[in-house]
Amino acid sequence: MTKYLNVKNGIEILHLDGLTQILAGSQDPSIVGKFASIGSIFLRSDNGGGIYTKIGANNTEWLLTSSGTDQITASGVIYTDLEDYYTGSNVQDILSEIGETRLISGYDLTEPTSLPDLSFIEGTRTFNVSVQNGESNFYFWVNNHKYIKTTTQSVVIPDTTDTYYIYFDNLGVLQYVNEVGVTIPVFYENAITGIVYWNATAGTAFVGDERHGKLMDGRTHHYNHATYGARYESGLDITGLEDGESDYTNTTSGYFWDEDIRHPIALQTTHPFIYKLGNDGGWTSTVSDNLIGFKNGNNCCVNCRNRLKRDKKGYSHI
Repeated sequence: MTKYLNVKNGIEILHLDGLTQILAGSQDPSIVGKFASIGSIFLRSDNGGGIYTKIGANNTEWLLTSSGTDQITASGVIYTDLEDYYTGSNVQDILSEIGETRLISGYDLTEPTSLPDLSFIEGTRTFNVSVQNGESNFYFWVNNHKYIKTTTQSVVIPDTTDTYYIYFDNLGVLQYVNEVGVTIPVFYENAITGIVYWNATAGTAFVGDERHGKLMDGRTHHYNHATYGARYESGLDITGLEDGESDYTNTTSGYFWDEDIRHPIALQTTHPFIYKLGNDGGWTSTVSDNLIGFKNGNNCCVNCRNRLKRDKKGYSHI
């Protein structure tokens, strides 16, 4: 049997399990205090409104369960962990505990449309990370936080010969660091995005894709980067080699991996030679052609004889 009784500033509901009240008024009941039975409801009329629930015997033990804009804070949502997985008693603390067990950084490689396009402008040494054509944004994770970008993000590297890693930091800001300055957090917390080798003398760059995925943990990424690096998968065969000839027909399509990034390479009919002049010289490249050797003046760089030979067992050597 249930009875509804009018009381000052509210209604009392008398039922078989006790008494529940629906109260109304101004001010925050968890601050000024309002007497009511546990489970009662308070409807706040000022400061945008709000709905509070009585959760304890003390007059100030009221929990805001819905604000005037239907928003509540995670710290205000009480959670009872029946399986004893967490030490926290509210959603905010539990989310923090979950975050401590994870260190997600990187991109979602399972959703190609979520990835950004990468480009580098040699004239201004500007690395750009931009939204794909036809998409409205790109996103990534940094130290468990997801960032969504709707505009092009850019960073300018120094005019100094070096290798630079491009990454998004813990605030979601695009940054660079030279190779000797790379620290553990760059691999474990940040979203590595690209790599640039800059030759300040020649004003040229070699640019690489480093949009690694969030499914690979930072420790594994660091280990593979420091040990195996890029690894061959298949294809990329050279064709058209003949004894005494100095050129080839093409290199077939194929694949190689850079940790968790699978790079497809299309059939190529020409290629450049990449070389370094001296121990302290910068890396540079030749104009692309289909020759099997390259000679820089009187300095032999690759395959000076420009010939294919066969040894006594019939194996080919360049």
